Amino acid sequence: MFDRLRVLLGRYAHDQRGAVAVLVALMAIPLFGAVGLALDYNMALTARAKLDQAADAAVIAGVTTAQNYVESYTGTGNPYAAAIAAAQTQAQAQFAANAGQMANSSALGTPSFNFTIANATVTGSVIYSYSSPTYFAKLFGFNNLTIGNTVASSLTMKVYANIYIVLDVSESMGIGATAADQTTIFTATTPINGGCILACHLDSYYDQYYPKQPSAATSLTTEQIAHNAGATLRIDVAKSAIITALNTLQAANVNNTYQVAVYVFSNVLQNVYPLSGNIAGAITAVNNIDMTWGWTGPPTPPASQGPQAGGTNITHALQQLNSNLPLLSGVGVTAGTALGYVMLISDAIQDNLEFTNNMLGITPDSNFSLFPPNHSYTQFGFNWTLEAVDPSQCAAIKNKGYTMLTLDVTYVIPTATAQESASYDSNYPSMFSYLQNTLLPNIPASMSSCATAASNAYSANTPSEIQTAISQMFNWAIAQSSHLTQ
Repeated sequence: MFDRLRVLLGRYAHDQRGAVAVLVALMAIPLFGAVGLALDYNMALTARAKLDQAADAAVIAGVTTAQNYVESYTGTGNPYAAAIAAAQTQAQAQFAANAGQMANSSALGTPSFNFTIANATVTGSVIYSYSSPTYFAKLFGFNNLTIGNTVASSLTMKVYANIYIVLDVSESMGIGATAADQTTIFTATTPINGGCILACHLDSYYDQYYPKQPSAATSLTTEQIAHNAGATLRIDVAKSAIITALNTLQAANVNNTYQVAVYVFSNVLQNVYPLSGNIAGAITAVNNIDMTWGWTGPPTPPASQGPQAGGTNITHALQQLNSNLPLLSGVGVTAGTALGYVMLISDAIQDNLEFTNNMLGITPDSNFSLFPPNHSYTQFGFNWTLEAVDPSQCAAIKNKGYTMLTLDVTYVIPTATAQESASYDSNYPSMFSYLQNTLLPNIPASMSSCATAASNAYSANTPSEIQTAISQMFNWAIAQSSHLTQ
């Protein structure tokens, strides 16, 4: 009996081993399939890594080629289209070189190479798609695995900018910066010319209209008299603010991408510092400006040739400036395509006086153009005309691609005592009334219209306001170029 039991148990054990074998065989099919799929997927990932590397190399080569093309460009037009074409060609070559055999495989779709340049930033991307062949996955109906990616890169170039400072140095900019300064000037000049607050830059020896004149040996300009008395003029405040702003610009000019030119005007425009990247030189030039710039003792050239010709002709000054400014492309990525900013700093009141015969005579300014509203007074033997700035004169400059920034250094109306101080000033009360009630209310809108945008128009009256406004003008110009390089 026991022998038969052993036989039965042996048979059962044999049957279990067969079942396990069948079970293992059944489990082997998905196991080998999973391993096969993993191998196929790993091959796809390897292909993707190689293609990603090729795309990275291509897009970097493209943006670098565009940058090199632009920065080596010596023309004055826009080099962007040619730079983008060069980037495309270089990117395609780099992709093909790094993709190896896959570059010529029908499994690789046509890659897309896209490059753009905007605001001095080169942006590139490469898009590819690849059908990686399978081996084990075919058993499950998958003949290939599609992979793809988009690789992008950008590069920002240096931005170049030229800043043109245009400073009003006409008579009204010689007024005291504060009421206290005006009183100081009036007191200091009373023994010499009967008292002066306005037009205080004139050489009292040559001003035949003042009743009290010093001898030739002691002749001083009333500007010098004001400074000797410790007074600060409005022109002094403007100069100080410009110098402070230029120091800021010099600190920002680490890449030597900024250039500055300095102009002054009264009846005519005069360039006191040509366009240069030497910001320190511009600072020195501004520091040397005074209301009698160019005149030391008896003037040798005709007065009408100098910047201090007796009146204020903003219209003519802007026309002269426009004739000196080159047409801009507006790109700003090379010295030859630099951005341009014109900063007009003036009280925006103009008149038609002009000195002649070495400042011994006064005549109407032959370059003066009437702009409404205006008013004339019989003075000096002719009609002395006053008017506000004509904003349309800024259009030609803006049309050349320049950004116009304006600062209305609000015209100061002298006290009633100062208005009537000199023997020839009988028209002053009515003249200043016209300025106060008719011209000054129109100036903010005119200066805003002259500016490229309303946000580019500034207004200031007190010394601290002038300092702040000029600083804001420069900071805005710096930000417009420096934000492109971050």
